[in-house]
Amino acid sequence: FVANVSHELKTPLTSIRLFAELLLQKRQPDEKRREEYLHIMVAEAERLSHLVDNVLTFSRQESGSVSRRRAPLDLGVLTAEVGEQLRPHLEREGFDVLVEADSPLPVEGDGEGLRQVLMNLLSNAEKYTGDVRSVELVARSEGREAVVEVRDRGIGVEGRYAERIFHDFFRVDDTLTAPRRGTGLGLSIARGIARDHGGDVTYAPRPGGGSVFALHLPMTLPKEE
Repeated sequence: FVANVSHELKTPLTSIRLFAELLLQKRQPDEKRREEYLHIMVAEAERLSHLVDNVLTFSRQESGSVSRRRAPLDLGVLTAEVGEQLRPHLEREGFDVLVEADSPLPVEGDGEGLRQVLMNLLSNAEKYTGDVRSVELVARSEGREAVVEVRDRGIGVEGRYAERIFHDFFRVDDTLTAPRRGTGLGLSIARGIARDHGGDVTYAPRPGGGSVFALHLPMTLPKEE
């Protein structure tokens, strides 16, 4: 775990330092390329922040010191915000991005925690992409539940690993996933946060290839008289 985290931290830090030094030394005269360097630095800084958030969340969960401030919120609005926040990065990485979020989807929850769930699921879709770079983020209601699906066309998950992928530190060690670095915490944290809210995160294979990871939360609907 320490080795994986150290590598995950070092890679974006190295990238940020490299491009910062190039900009500081004014070795790139092309304004368009300089702007590209800045975009890369911002993306890598966001990646670092996301990693640190996951490690801190895992540490709090292990120590039993997780404290979530819950308040009424619209999961549809939150989903749209996260999708639009990550769209520029995903599109720069060559993804076709679709964001569809019904509103209102009223839930009671910790906005930052639920944002982390969605970002983890989108990060997972990006990391395990295949030849077809496509990701869909769709929020809707199903009965008394609010459901947010992250659909990709990635390498998918073998049936025997469908539940193990939600275990702490678990990573499928084969030729498809070995080159893809990670801490093995993203999905376990996402499911832990969802279950703290009385919901869940599930996996299903996507027809035609890929994966569908879904966040399920109970909606705060008016009580029937």
